[in-house]
Amino acid sequence: MKLKVIACGVFEPELTALAGESPNEIRLHFLDAGLHSTPNKLREQVQAEIDRSVGQGFQGIIVSYGLCGRGTSSLVARDCPIVIPRVHDCMTLFLGSREEYRKQFAANPGTFYVTPGWYEKKMIAGRPVQENRVQDPDVRKDERFSELSERFGAENAAYILHFHDSWKRNYTRAAFIDTGFGDSHRYASYAQDMAREFGWHYERLAGDTSLLQDLLAGRWEDSRICVLRPGQRSVLTGDETIFAAIDLAAPSPAGESTPVEPATEPPATAPTCAVARQAVTPTPEVPEEEAPVAKPAVQLHAPRPNSGEVSGTTIGLGIDAGGTYTDCVLYDLRSNVLLSKAKALTTHYDLMVGIEKALDQIDLGDTGRIGLVALSTTLATNSIVEGKGGRPGAIVMSAAPGSNPNLNWSVMRTVGGQMGIDGMELEPPDRAEIAHAVQELLAEGVDAFAISGYASVKNPEHELLVREIVQSLGDLPVVCGHELSSRLNYVSRANTAILNARLLPVVRQLLDAVQGSLDRRGIEAPLMVVKGDGSLVNRKTALERPVETVLSGPAASVSGAKHLTGLRDAIILDMGGTTTDTAVIEDGLVRISPQGARVGGWLTSVEAADIATTGLGGDSYLSFSGDRRLLIGPRRVVPLSYLCSQYPAAREMLLAIDPDAVLERSAPEVLDFFLLARPEYADGLDSREQQIVEALREGPLSRGALAVRIGALAPNLVRPKRLESLGVVQRAALTPTDLLHVSGQFAAWDVTAARHALTVFATLYGLDGQEMAKRIFDCITERLAAEVIAREHEDTGDDPEKWPGILKSVFRGSSGRLHVHLSYDRPIVAIGAPVKPFFPAVGRSLGAQVVIPEHAEVANAIGAVASEVVVREQAVVRPGEIANYVVHSRAGRTEHENLRDAVEAAKSETASLARQRALQSGTTSHDVRYRVDERRAYSSAGDEVLVEVLVEATVNGRPTLQ
Repeated sequence: MKLKVIACGVFEPELTALAGESPNEIRLHFLDAGLHSTPNKLREQVQAEIDRSVGQGFQGIIVSYGLCGRGTSSLVARDCPIVIPRVHDCMTLFLGSREEYRKQFAANPGTFYVTPGWYEKKMIAGRPVQENRVQDPDVRKDERFSELSERFGAENAAYILHFHDSWKRNYTRAAFIDTGFGDSHRYASYAQDMAREFGWHYERLAGDTSLLQDLLAGRWEDSRICVLRPGQRSVLTGDETIFAAIDLAAPSPAGESTPVEPATEPPATAPTCAVARQAVTPTPEVPEEEAPVAKPAVQLHAPRPNSGEVSGTTIGLGIDAGGTYTDCVLYDLRSNVLLSKAKALTTHYDLMVGIEKALDQIDLGDTGRIGLVALSTTLATNSIVEGKGGRPGAIVMSAAPGSNPNLNWSVMRTVGGQMGIDGMELEPPDRAEIAHAVQELLAEGVDAFAISGYASVKNPEHELLVREIVQSLGDLPVVCGHELSSRLNYVSRANTAILNARLLPVVRQLLDAVQGSLDRRGIEAPLMVVKGDGSLVNRKTALERPVETVLSGPAASVSGAKHLTGLRDAIILDMGGTTTDTAVIEDGLVRISPQGARVGGWLTSVEAADIATTGLGGDSYLSFSGDRRLLIGPRRVVPLSYLCSQYPAAREMLLAIDPDAVLERSAPEVLDFFLLARPEYADGLDSREQQIVEALREGPLSRGALAVRIGALAPNLVRPKRLESLGVVQRAALTPTDLLHVSGQFAAWDVTAARHALTVFATLYGLDGQEMAKRIFDCITERLAAEVIAREHEDTGDDPEKWPGILKSVFRGSSGRLHVHLSYDRPIVAIGAPVKPFFPAVGRSLGAQVVIPEHAEVANAIGAVASEVVVREQAVVRPGEIANYVVHSRAGRTEHENLRDAVEAAKSETASLARQRALQSGTTSHDVRYRVDERRAYSSAGDEVLVEVLVEATVNGRPTLQ
């Protein structure tokens, strides 16, 4: 046969000699030996040479390359077959088989190979070894580190640079592959000099050119060889076969979209890289139910039938201790019937007071029929914000010797012991140093320990060793960072461990109190707690991992909305007394915050629903500025209608206010009233603050009356702000709730007081009462619509004043000949007590379907009891140093020969871990769904390589009822 060989220059000595021994007519064409570092250029030049061969009578073209960073993918056969060896890299061709190469790699993964062609074509003959020496750089000094760190975090940046520069490090052997061609003595001497210079050991390996000989002889039926027929192209499979041939008209198989093994030879230069993520749609093991059909523009409806299996006792008791109210519901989980509901004001100084009041209003009936109790609470969130909780000692192993992490915690010790970003130990811990640090922290009176080490999610051995030492010296709770999160972010993982340790006594106290309250009522059902992602865990798990209950309250509202509507894709707005929380559900699951929960200045690795919160609620403070800009919130106050229904003297004061007699008209502060909330907190007050407290002991006072009592020269000199922040004093003023009393849409308290307050406010503003009410309602509608827009376009603020005028016309009427209409195709689910008056207008302004479920005012408590247990486990698949893949998970570190096997192993490990945790958290469900995310890096030349594959397994199911 007349054959053409297109080959890398490193094969020139072998192929030149073997071509003369072949029975076929061989034409050799060698390309530059450095092309493997630019795979796109390699592919272009190989394809160009194939195209130049058309019509020259060749009966086959042999491509003597390995995978070479995908450089041999998408080659097209023209008028004769194209023959490609199924190898990852050229070393396999020099050693004769993949089996031999794997054997060498397993025994000596850090090997620098020297071959005749490498010496002749990839170095300057005679150049001293010292001039070729490669130094091991400190990645934090790399000019790329700062930018990558800012975008992806320090650990991810270190790994990306480590991945691209890993060929420079970790060599322990220089091996000369003697193929029997060229000046073997000169090549061997160079490899020996290299080993001597770098402190490596040297080995001479016998080469095997049999695979090259088979290629030249036309023996192509071998499974080690891929043949493209004319009209076919090469695709990468990502498995053991490496290459496959498909017709040009055929779509790429799934494997082609999956990155495969990068080239194993060192690139000429380390590429500058950027990272992109490609998300693969979650794939369930069981069929998903179809999404519900479209509904009318505004809909109020009852809960849909429960599609999940509910066995045993089906009555659930849901408790939601929210920011303003504590709600309780008794709910039949099988028939989705609300049996009883109750509300009580949340008592932040002691949540159990409000919980007990709400429980007392519930008709429990036969408590033996209750099979589940579920609690959502703001306790963990508020404790972090207020700095409450225990005093754990933190023990940290940092990213580099002598460095200290930037953690917001003073009771901390940094000890030796360093892991590389790949989970390989760089410095062993010093047991004596750790023991000394533990004893110091014990002497400082810590009540728990939080342990966090750099790259512990890749290898937790150091954290486990510290825990062992802590437990040998004391009997305090110990929290390890890798147990709480599998995410890369050293600082947020340490924060999470510290906060979890701080919350241990706080959450235990509440759950013990709730359990005691249930026991007194004869309720023996298991107690579950809502986590920040809206799922449930049993009491035991919540006590061990209390930090996961951060943002529990808002997350319960998402679960309630999903349950009551049956929607699998929707935006949810929960409008309470203090705030409006916005979240999105997609494919039946709440969207999770990619950065982790951020609470009170702490960035954590806690999985929490991606919830945006704005200070707009039924009890938001209504005011205006001197230029008559209407202000709504974010402060929460007591509605005047409620205050006057509870305190007759305050009602008389309010009704006595004559707006025409008010001199100061730049703000409606004349409507401010103050009342004592928690006078026992009044420690360390100055004399004027003490006067205010004493004046309020007889009952609430208006700002003007309080000024007279304390001898202030003017009402605006009454400044109780610090007393409000301490919780000693509470403010009452005009709120949206009062406006609902005026309109008749809600009338639980004093309508006359609300109407007079609106009249005073409107007169000071310069409008009549009806027009003022409409303007406030319109402003609230705009704010709520802005929240929807902001969720779809995160760079859009929630202040309509910042929007372009063209968008304002949607809410404030068209101007001139330009008319603007919006159309929003995601259903808006509105829950919370005040939603019915406002959200129909929100739907009209956005051109959206609005769904207001029945029992929207207690959706959070229903969400708590109707939630599922959801457990997620992650594994990371990353390329090894040479032609293999490493899976990192909580189960440990495993190596695999190809990407497909590695991903399957990661799925198996995460599924096993998720099922185990799901059982511990309170469900017997075994259904698993997977999510696979790829991260690829792009070099400065535009070449693409795989950085990592993130595999997530999710198990969700109903809690096991009594």
